[in-house]
Amino acid sequence: MSIKGSFNLLFPLALLTISLILLLLCTQQVVESRIIKKHNFKYFNGFGKQHLNTKFYQNPYKAQTEKEERDWINLKLDNFNPLNNETFQARYWVNTQYWNKQKNGPVFIVLGQEAPSSSMNVNGNEIWLEHAKRYGALVASMEHRYYGMSVPKQSLSTSNLKYLTSQQALEDAVTFRRFLITKFGINENQTKFIAYGGSYSGNLSAWIKQKYPHLFTGALSSSAPLLAKLEFNEYMQVVAQSIGPSCSKRIRQANDQIELLLKTKEGKQKVIQLFNVCNPSKMENELDLATFISSLTEGVCGIVQYNNEGGSKYNITSMCNIIENVNYDALQAFANWVKLYSQEQNESCLENDYNEMIDELKDERIYPYNDNAGARSWIWQTCVEFGYFQNAKGPNQPFSERLSLNYYIKQCSDIFGIKGLQPNIQFTNDYYGARNIDTTNTFFTAGTIDPWHALALTTANKYVEQQNIYLVQGMAHCGDLGASSPRDSPSLRICRQKVEKFLDNLLPKLPV
Repeated sequence: MSIKGSFNLLFPLALLTISLILLLLCTQQVVESRIIKKHNFKYFNGFGKQHLNTKFYQNPYKAQTEKEERDWINLKLDNFNPLNNETFQARYWVNTQYWNKQKNGPVFIVLGQEAPSSSMNVNGNEIWLEHAKRYGALVASMEHRYYGMSVPKQSLSTSNLKYLTSQQALEDAVTFRRFLITKFGINENQTKFIAYGGSYSGNLSAWIKQKYPHLFTGALSSSAPLLAKLEFNEYMQVVAQSIGPSCSKRIRQANDQIELLLKTKEGKQKVIQLFNVCNPSKMENELDLATFISSLTEGVCGIVQYNNEGGSKYNITSMCNIIENVNYDALQAFANWVKLYSQEQNESCLENDYNEMIDELKDERIYPYNDNAGARSWIWQTCVEFGYFQNAKGPNQPFSERLSLNYYIKQCSDIFGIKGLQPNIQFTNDYYGARNIDTTNTFFTAGTIDPWHALALTTANKYVEQQNIYLVQGMAHCGDLGASSPRDSPSLRICRQKVEKFLDNLLPKLPV
């Protein structure tokens, strides 16, 4: 989701099972484990594939055992209906370590992501803490509605999820801002508020500055897929570009060989054995086969999206060395990679059962009683607002075209029991402006390796100048939100300098 979410970007199922997924907070750069352990393909099989930024999320179970300044805030269930007085509670965290209250130091609001939050949103190894020290800021973050423990009515039923929208989340953030002013005695007239976010929460940070320019002085938006898109085939195309033509060709050869083998009984048996399929009897119908192919994409897409950013001992180079090993043919080499990645993720076999996946995502229980709670919430958002369905279409990508748009749209209907459910892409883009967003004092960053940059703002529009946009060469998803490091690339160092210059124009330096 801290911010760095993801998506699963996501980038989003989150796929609808690889909101992205894994969209977007990309905030916590140091994540010790994935949120989904049993079936992590729920986060990465099509909706916002790799959008949930689990790489950045501290294990919430561990975070709750730490000493942290965590409390609860009351929020309206429906911010747009004055006749509905129902409320619910959301968790929030505050760090006042660097706050120069006497000189009205700024307030940094780290927007909640599409996953459970923790104290790491305000106490982790993130760039906004460096900024907080530089500008004497208070840092605060609130968990996004319907994620983690901040769930109205303690239910993820389809009828209850109608209150899960980005518009409601923005209103929650405004309420949180007002709450902080009262609780901490902030001089509103003399204090500047800055919004931070990455991936989906990068959308939120840009949108809150756009919709409430009088409440927020500025915003930083990292790896934000501002353009809602039903058929996000650019995701796989960027994956191919990021791994290079030789590695991409090798993967495509393996996938083409898999398709040939699936046409015969003997060939299917070879595929089942080669990839250690979880349910060998479920390799006949198109939905199960598409789910199997989706599982095959997870390792490649995950490594590309978070290349060299921690969370895996592999990166693009080491992955492609395995896939391009000339001692094996393309199929065996790709199978070797899938096996190694599965072992790293503690997966004993490769998921392929469509109905099992759907049944798990129908679970209406909340976190932590339901491992797939965050996935269900994010998938709802992709099915209603954003799309981000990462199909494998055309020759310029390495995977089987079984990953079709229809495969993902069917999941929307099957999971939530609403026939024909599809996201209202036009409304979302009209409401926020997509990549033609009309806003000021917002700095947009993205990385060339990150597949989500295909939907991000990477060049100036008629409202946002190029000086407030920076595309980091060789950077993956939300890589700029982590703390500065000697390992930063030259391009990332330039990005950090530009962001500080941007903030210097908005804020006085008020170190404690």
